Parts: sequence; C-alpha cells; structure tokens
Amino acid sequence: MTAGDDLGTLGATFALTCGDWVSGGEQGWPNRMEGRARIAVPARDVLSGGLRREHRHGQAHTVAAPRQVPAPSRHFTNQVRVLAAADQALAAAGEDGPTIVVFRGPPGVGKRETARFWLHKHAEQFPDGHFHADLGASVEENGLESTKLREFLLAVGHDPQVVPDSAEGRAAWFRSWSSGKRVAVSVDKALTPRQVRMLAPGPGPSVMVVTEAGPLAALGVSSAVTFINLEPLEEPAARELFSRLIGEERAAAEPDAVAAVVRICAGFPIALSVVGALLGTFPSRRISRLVTELDDEKRRLQAMSRDAELSVTAVFNTAYQRLSAVGKRCYQVMGLHPGTADFGIDVLVAALGLPEYDVRDAVDELVVVGLVREISDDRYLLHSLVRLHATGLAESTDPLGDQDSVLARMLDFYRRGAVSAGHAVMPHRGWRELLFPDLRVGNHVAAREPWGWLETERQNLSAAVRTAYQQGDLDQVCQLCVMLWPLHERGKYFEDLIRTNELGVDAARQLGNTGVAALLGIQLGFPYLHQGDAERAYVTFSAALEPARACGHRALEASAVESMGLARIAQGMPEESITLLRQNLALAEQIGFPRRTALAQLHLAKVESPPVALQLLQDAGHGFLSLDPPDTYNAAKVALWQGRRLTELGRFDDAERQLAEALATMTEHRKPFDRVQILEAIGDLAGARARVETARERYGEALTTAESYGFAHDAERLRGKISGRCRSAGRDVQGAPGSA
Repeated sequence: MTAGDDLGTLGATFALTCGDWVSGGEQGWPNRMEGRARIAVPARDVLSGGLRREHRHGQAHTVAAPRQVPAPSRHFTNQVRVLAAADQALAAAGEDGPTIVVFRGPPGVGKRETARFWLHKHAEQFPDGHFHADLGASVEENGLESTKLREFLLAVGHDPQVVPDSAEGRAAWFRSWSSGKRVAVSVDKALTPRQVRMLAPGPGPSVMVVTEAGPLAALGVSSAVTFINLEPLEEPAARELFSRLIGEERAAAEPDAVAAVVRICAGFPIALSVVGALLGTFPSRRISRLVTELDDEKRRLQAMSRDAELSVTAVFNTAYQRLSAVGKRCYQVMGLHPGTADFGIDVLVAALGLPEYDVRDAVDELVVVGLVREISDDRYLLHSLVRLHATGLAESTDPLGDQDSVLARMLDFYRRGAVSAGHAVMPHRGWRELLFPDLRVGNHVAAREPWGWLETERQNLSAAVRTAYQQGDLDQVCQLCVMLWPLHERGKYFEDLIRTNELGVDAARQLGNTGVAALLGIQLGFPYLHQGDAERAYVTFSAALEPARACGHRALEASAVESMGLARIAQGMPEESITLLRQNLALAEQIGFPRRTALAQLHLAKVESPPVALQLLQDAGHGFLSLDPPDTYNAAKVALWQGRRLTELGRFDDAERQLAEALATMTEHRKPFDRVQILEAIGDLAGARARVETARERYGEALTTAESYGFAHDAERLRGKISGRCRSAGRDVQGAPGSA
C-alpha cells in the first residue's frame, strides 16, 4: 500500500509497512512491505498520532516539545486592547480549532512583538509545542513555508530521510501529527492565505498567531479567523516605552525633549526603538540635541535609519517593494500631496491621470500593506513618518517624470473645487466676476455638497494656498483666498483666514493687483475683529482703503468703508461708526447691487436708533429673501438684530418670535458662532423681562458652545454676564465684504 492510497496529499514517495518486525519490533508491528516505494516508513510512526518518539536503526528516543517562538522584547509596552481581543478569541474557541488570530497594522507598529508577547503569555496552554515561521514576506515559487514545514517536522523528531519533498505533503504530515494536540504556531509576515493554511496545525485546541504583510481577508472564507488591528501607540504608552528604552531617570531629566521625541515618532514602536538605540549609543548626550536633528523633516528618516539592523526606512521599504507599479506610483503621489491631513480619492485620480478604478485598486493595495490608513469612505491618511518616506521616494526616484506637473494637478484640483463650492455657498458675492472675469465655475465633485466639501477639505485647502505660494503660483494663491472666504468667515476659522490671507495680500502686491490686494486686506481684518482686537482690525481695514480707491472699483471702496464702520462699533465709537456706515449705504445704493444694499442696511441698523433700525432691517430682510436663490443665512442675521432692537423698545413678544426664527435657521445651517450670538440675545431678552434664571440658562448654553468652538472673546463676555459683571446686551459686529 502506498501513501497515496491512504493519505492522498503525501504522494507516492514512500510506503507504509505493515509486516512483522524482523527484530526489535515495538508492539509487535511487522516489518514487511509489498510493492515498490522510494522510502519505507513504519506505519506506527505516521498513524500512531505522535512523533515524539523517533526511531532510528531500531532504537526509539524521546524528542522534547519544540519551543521555537522567540521571546518578546523586554520593553514591550501597552497594547492592552489588542491583547484583550486576542484573549477573547482564544476564550471563545472550541476544541475543533485551531484558533487563528491575525494581527494587522502599518509597518513598524509592533505586530510581531505583540504576537510574541501574547504567545509567551499563554505558553503553558500549549504544552505540545511552539512553532515559529518568519516568512519575511517571501513569495518564492515553492514558498518559504515549505522549508518551515520541514523544520517543524524535524523538530518533532521526524527522520529527515522520510520527510516528503512537496510542500503539500509536509503540510499534511504536520496536520496529521498536530491533530488533537495543543500546539501554538507563530507566523510572521504572511503574504497570502495559502501560506497560512499550509502552516496551520490540524483540528484541535491549538492556536495560530499571524502577522499580516499581505491581504489575508480570504482566510475567513474557510476558517474561523479573528482579525485585530494595531494602531500607533497613544501618547502615554509611547512615552512609557521610550522611558523604558532610555531609562526612567534619563527621561525624567528632560520631559520636554521626551515629549518632542514621542510627537516626532508618531506612536510607531519601531521609531521609538531606533531613537532609543541612538541615545543608548551616547549615554551622556542630551535628548534635546537629538530632537534638534529629528525636527528637520528632511533629515528625520535618515537619522532613524543609520543602523541596517534597526531602520525605519528599511521597514517601510519592505512594504513598498511588494506593491504593484501603479501602487508604487500612487504611494509617491501621496508623498507629494500638500499638507498632512486626510485626503480623498478624487485628488489622486486628478494627480495620476488614471481611471478611477485603477486608482482605487492601488489605494487598496496600500491600505492592505499598512502604508495608508482608510479613515472613512474614500478618505485616507498617511502617518507622518510614512508620509516622509513617500515624499523621499518621490523626490529621489522621480518615476513620475515631472513632480511639478503632478503637484500642479493636485493644486488645480483644490482651486477648481474652491471656485465651485465657494460660488455655490455664496452665489451673490460677486468678487469672482469682478476680479477674475475669466475664472469659470466648472464641473467638480465639490458641487455635489459644497459646504460639506469645504469643511472636509479645509486643511487641504489651506495647505494648497501655502504650497501654491511656495511654488510661486501667485495667481492661484489669490484665487483660492477669494473663493475660500465663505468657508473661513462662515465657519469662523480665524487662524486659517489669517494665515492664508496674509499670503494672499503679499501675492497680490507682488502681482501689482491692487484690487485683489484691497479685498484680501479687508478679509484679513475680520478675524481680528471677531477675536476682540478691534484696533488692529480698524488699522487693517484702513490700509485696504487706499488700494481699493486706486483700483477704480467703487464696490471695494464701499467694502473698506463698511468694515471700518464695523470696527468703530466694536471700539465703542458710535458717532464715527454711524458716519462710516451711512457713507457705505450711500455707496451701495449708487452701485445698485441688491445684496450689497441689504448688507449695508443691516450693518447701519446696528447703530441707528431703534425705530430707524427696524425699518432698515425690514428692508434688508426683504432684499436678502428677494435674491435668487434667497440668502437665508443673512436673513437670519437680520432676524437676530430685529430681536435685539425690539428688546430695546420693550416689544418682548415680537423680539422672542424673531430670535426663535433666527435660532432655528442658524441651527439648521449648523452655524455655532451665530447660535452663540442668538442665544446671548435670548438671554438679554429674558433679563429685560426680569427672568434671571432663564437668562443665566441661555447665557450658559451660549458659553458652552463658545468654549467648545474656541470663541474666546465671546466666552469671556458671556462669563461676565453670568457672573453679573456685565449686563449690557451683546453687540454682534460681524460683517462681510459686500458683494460687487
């Protein structure tokens, strides 16, 4: 009888003998064989269910249970969630296993150390042997797993002369031997489900722990598999690991430098280990000296990759080399992407010039090997060290042919999106048509949900402004700053507005474009006004007045005058503010654009007497709602001011109706800054009615929102009202450069 007759996968390379022993036969097994076979093996050695007792030259000896899994690092830290998930998978396993646990995550995140730590923690539960196979992400023709299986079989006492030649035969022997036993198999850097299946023990209460280097999701089709994702360490755990690496006393001596190292290493254990090793080489060197070197992004990876045995670059290179040609190209494009925020699939499609389905396949590759993190549908993120690696590859190999053209396509994607979304959010603003008559609103993904797109891409859009400025594309800087006003002003992203518009003003001046310089100067003043620095706002607005007049556009002159009037309100200078805002209304009426006139009426109503103000507000509200499409946002601001002025006149019920209408609209529009103003006005109304507790509740609600969104100036004013230090009604001086 051949093995192929009974154990098909073993092949006809050996025969089972069933005759009597000539001599020394154990348990009376005969030693006869019929037919032909290359190798003869006593059936007892295969079918008795154990290879602990090896037979050579008629003598048996006991083989110790293998203990092949390397010990984990003595500095292993945290991963409490991950270890608990693996414990839960083991506890839920039955006797018909094996239990298979796969650890996933980006390169260098500590998958291997976590697997080893967990196995050593549970070592006593698997007394029949611990087996280890480091595949090194190998995809050789016969597979490194075949070599590892041979090592497994030899480790349990199998004669090397009888081990099958084929990988399938070795896998079958290992499954046969391990069936019913309690063994642990550790597989590091597995690329394919086949590799895992080949190395798996037979049915029984065994466990298999795998670290993923390639797509292993298909394992779940035929086996019960628990996939566990590892993320970079959070700050406390990263600090703990680094302190263990360099010594608690050394870490305690330079806490700020340790915090900087933790930030730079972005939670990657491999990076923390490299930096720890560097400091270990120089035990008397200050940590802060190394931090200075690591702070330079262009030198950071180089500093973390000096030792070939412990190199951040080498870890990332291993994952990169396994990518397809399109995957490598996509990875490098990600390295050229402006900014460090998450990004969408659409910008990659624009940059690569490839069909969307090809780009999606490439990004999926990157997600699987852990170089890219998928944070939501079609949104992806590179960890900071991975981004530096991708950037370095793009700059050093340049397979794209022209990095500048790739970057230009990404910047153009964001510019076109800003134009499309900015116009959709404020269709009547008019500055695009006046200052950039050739800048058209084209088809763009941003048009599907304009405000949502602007919010989602906010950090990328700000980064696009900076990158365009660095690239010397000053026209694009100016266009982006003008079209991003709806995002920055309505979203109250003051810091973004300041950073981008400072660059925009400088770009416009370099281009000699006084009109754009004036508009961006006006835009630049508003974050100062909202943050309580009315003097700086007034100076900024005043500086924009001269170029506004010089360019010949009366609309810009009116906007500068209007903004100066709003600053004077905040400075407590009512007479000057009335003069400026009346002048603004006269200019608006001469220009003849309905939205501009409505805005001028709204702003003047803030300082005129209540009866005059109410008429101005009524006209402004009618003007906003008569636009096509209606400007419901500014109409709600009109309702807010109607509520305030009605409160002053003692018409409390009418004021309450207007404020409730304004609050409903701003809540629907999700405008937290405006909700703060309205809730404060409702509190003022309650105070005017002597409803003190209601007033405090509304002020408290407004304060919570202000603190949550970082509106510090408003929060301070509200605290004063709650404590009784400030009893005057709040004054919203927010405004916007009027439409052309």
